[in-house]
Amino acid sequence: MKRGYLLLLSLVTLVACTNNDVAIDKTQKPTEGKIYAAIDNDGVRVQLNSEVQTVWNEGDQITILGPNEYAQYKFDGKTGDRSGTFSNVESFDPIKDKSIKFNAIFPGHGNLNYAATRASNAEMIAKLPSQQKYTKDSYCPKSNIMVGTSNDGSSYVFKNVVSYLRLSLVGQKAVKSIKLRGNNRELLAGEMFVNTDNLNCHLKGDDIGNVKEISLDCGKGVQLSETPVDFHFVVPPINMEKGFIIVVEFTDGTVFSKVHPKMLRMMRNRLYPMAVLNVDPSDDDKYIYIYHSGNTIATPLLYLTADVLSPATVAWGDDNVSILGTDDDVENYVYTDDKPSHTVTVQTSDANILILNSCIGISKIDLTNF
Repeated sequence: MKRGYLLLLSLVTLVACTNNDVAIDKTQKPTEGKIYAAIDNDGVRVQLNSEVQTVWNEGDQITILGPNEYAQYKFDGKTGDRSGTFSNVESFDPIKDKSIKFNAIFPGHGNLNYAATRASNAEMIAKLPSQQKYTKDSYCPKSNIMVGTSNDGSSYVFKNVVSYLRLSLVGQKAVKSIKLRGNNRELLAGEMFVNTDNLNCHLKGDDIGNVKEISLDCGKGVQLSETPVDFHFVVPPINMEKGFIIVVEFTDGTVFSKVHPKMLRMMRNRLYPMAVLNVDPSDDDKYIYIYHSGNTIATPLLYLTADVLSPATVAWGDDNVSILGTDDDVENYVYTDDKPSHTVTVQTSDANILILNSCIGISKIDLTNF
């Protein structure tokens, strides 16, 4: 109901500012139990550096799937490196003919659905989590999905298969969590099918484990200020046909929501930054006035989203109101005097949907101050 909407800024591609090829050391062959792996210039990984490049983190693991191979490898380098060796930490008995070429996936520890992966259509199945962890100046370290390919199983080049949404918030409160939903109820998390030939991926609608909401957990709270604080979501490369909504929960128990109503086309390997959003409510836009005439029954409800009720205080304007209980525990208010009209004032921290249930005799709804 607040009038401000999130606005898209220009899209940022997560690429290195260089035209050089991927830096894989090929001066020597990997020793026994090791492979080489690098992030492609158009690839992304766990965290962003100051040049909006993505890097490996110390201890990162990948899963290798190849002809007669199914194994885990751990990064030998340091956080900030974009290439280096990985050492074998665990090998499993591969299923014969499971894979006809060498592929790898990140994150690599328990993230691959090996049983459902099929070699015939170059498909790997990984989990895009619905619960993501806030990471300062980056996205969740264990939520990004990358696929690596190799001709011989010794040197892999990794590329990103997902997209990124960045919210920039200012205010005075501390953020506990942020929820993201598509207004057209798009699937946003769950088992993702990735084609290693063309990097296309999708979430299957008939999988009961797939969900329509991503939640960013900010732990004990991320304090906001007058300087914008960035929050990153890892999202599938889909079209949000009717835009999206965010619901911000603060550590003091209050909430704030905002709707972006226009379609957003999420492309692989792109960062989508949003305009800076002030989450502090002002006195000018947190009231709604409803004028009733005659003897009326009213149940005004305000929602952050279609299924999340907004915290609101209702002032009925006079004491000549009786409360009628209902089967679903929603209170109905009946005016018992002979006044020609009444004013109902609703105060809320934020709301985007107004529902007037069982309202009789309404002559005017004034939203100018809401």
